[in-house]
Amino acid sequence: MKFNKVKLVIHACVLLFIIISIALIFHRLQTKTHSIDPIHKETKLSDNEKYLVDRNKEKVAPSKLKEVYNSKDPKYKKIDKYLQSSLFNGSVAIYENGKLKMSKGYGYQDFEKGIKNTPNTMFLIGSAQKFSTGLLLKQLEEEHKININDPVSKYLPWFKTSKPIPLKDLMLHQSGLYKYKSSKDYKNLDQAVKAIQKRGIDPKKYKKHMYNDGNYLVLAKVIEEVTGKSYAENYYTKIGDPLKLQHTAFYDEQPFKKYLAKGYAYNSTGLSFLRPNILDQYYGAGNLYMTPTDMG
Repeated sequence: MKFNKVKLVIHACVLLFIIISIALIFHRLQTKTHSIDPIHKETKLSDNEKYLVDRNKEKVAPSKLKEVYNSKDPKYKKIDKYLQSSLFNGSVAIYENGKLKMSKGYGYQDFEKGIKNTPNTMFLIGSAQKFSTGLLLKQLEEEHKININDPVSKYLPWFKTSKPIPLKDLMLHQSGLYKYKSSKDYKNLDQAVKAIQKRGIDPKKYKKHMYNDGNYLVLAKVIEEVTGKSYAENYYTKIGDPLKLQHTAFYDEQPFKKYLAKGYAYNSTGLSFLRPNILDQYYGAGNLYMTPTDMG
């Protein structure tokens, strides 16, 4: 009888130990899940990516642009000769009185594959995209949807900083936000802007000019919040489509992939591929490709 009681107590203790162990493991898993940095929780397609996928479902490759060059015109012949002799690598488009007078490619868009530059080659325009972001902001201001003197927090209530940052200061690169560096940890614009807010303001740079891509990532997010549409959709509906920019695309649009030029740099070992910033987080600041004709 005593033996059975002892056995029963031992079984009960073992069962209790198992239950407590399971509870502890579950608690740790729950804690770990809730402690994940919200910056890194998102895995689904971003609004920008969704819009571009839908936009390009039925889209075919853009129409091919023809080379424009009059070798009999001494002016353009001189330009052509100079570009060839200087080993220029790229494409050019020259307009005169609103008319395209020269459109020609030089060198290679992909040295490894031997693909030459043509009038159809699209180049990463980098920070020139910030001008387009400025145009979108100007349109919103004219529609009385924003005031550039308002603080960012009016449009992004969660974007809290130690000091107020007017939209104008972001546009003029005098927000004081710590300089942004792209990271593989951030998968889209939202995560990048959350990281920018988290780092906050450098007191030494507040109200002082310091060029910073992060300023325009935040502005792109403001545009999205105010309009309820992705930056990509705003760009196409308000700039790209009205101006018929048919040879312009964001970095990941499939119909345009074969036209996107690779960047190169000369270093001590010769020519090497120059990897761009992580472009999925650069909406508003530098992830747009264009041909010279569209740029012109």
